[in-house]
Amino acid sequence: MCRMTISDRWVKITAVGLLVIHLAVLFIGCIAHHLLYFITVLNLVVGAAFLLFWLQKYMRITKHIFERREMIVLVMEIGLTGCALYALVANAWNYGMWIGQYLFFGLHFLALALFLGFMFTFKMKKLM
Repeated sequence: MCRMTISDRWVKITAVGLLVIHLAVLFIGCIAHHLLYFITVLNLVVGAAFLLFWLQKYMRITKHIFERREMIVLVMEIGLTGCALYALVANAWNYGMWIGQYLFFGLHFLALALFLGFMFTFKMKKLM
């Protein structure tokens, strides 16, 4: 039986914690009848955290190569963060904003679930 490295263990714990937070927001939002507001706040936090992580990683790299996939995800997260911030500050809850917030919540949840499945399926030698 293979032993799991400490970094693998922490990544799995973090991914499970983030999935639990997403499920808690979904559950509490449905009970409190403020699901869209809670999802928007969570999307803002996740988008801002992603952008801060990317910026911190970008500052460490000496040779910058931008892949198309990276740029697409980055632009989508910038758009998500901007829309979530606009919705919260301007109190703008139109139909298009609803669809975008629910869509990104679902995408983040799906990405976390797939990442967790990947982490439980394969053993990593080195993360990042």
